[in-house]
Amino acid sequence: MDAENWLLTQGFTPTVKLERYTAKHVTGDPVAIGVIKADVEETYAFLRAYFSVEEMDLPSRDMFRESLCIRADDGSLRGVLYDMGHTRIVAVSPESRGQGLGERLYRAYVEEAGNPPVLHEWIRPDNTASIALFQKLGFEKDTLRTDCYARKQ
Repeated sequence: MDAENWLLTQGFTPTVKLERYTAKHVTGDPVAIGVIKADVEETYAFLRAYFSVEEMDLPSRDMFRESLCIRADDGSLRGVLYDMGHTRIVAVSPESRGQGLGERLYRAYVEEAGNPPVLHEWIRPDNTASIALFQKLGFEKDTLRTDCYARKQ
């Protein structure tokens, strides 16, 4: 039995298809102005306010640590970047998109992480904004693709 059929028999359902983008280094200079830390509860609440579990492939709350964030003048979160080891989630509130916040968050992450030698990001093929951002940062599309699965509720 192949992996897909095994997942289906275990109660999982396909959610999204992802394509991998890779960079050996991020181009351009860090722009970390206004990027600070957010705690676990804030990060989780922000992500859950804008995205479903299937959209973000969110882990359970106990897997979260603090994240990088950008705040509005009133202190509310406008965007976060959470690192889960091999996966980074960059999320910007709908009203704050198109303002370069995702780029600032990602550049701050790379600076904080010490510019890792190779970076991989998984992006939905229809997420043109993320694809444009990562291409601007120096990423190129790999030939790898994957399907994500979530357990049926």
